[in-house]
Amino acid sequence: MAEVIKVYQESLPELRLIGKRYTNRDRDLAGDFRLLYLSRLEEKEETVKLCGRGDRSMPFP
Repeated sequence: MAEVIKVYQESLPELRLIGKRYTNRDRDLAGDFRLLYLSRLEEKEETVKLCGRGDRSMPFP
């Protein structure tokens, strides 16, 4: 069995996270967010196809 040897407490400056906050209502039948992640990945791939692979200025959603 693993044993905790040392514990550190760190503080970070105030952060602002950007993105969608998922809740338990967003989970699939397996209890995870895999389907949401995969659909988001497909959207990103479609955006890359529409813009062309060489266009690095296009921000992803």
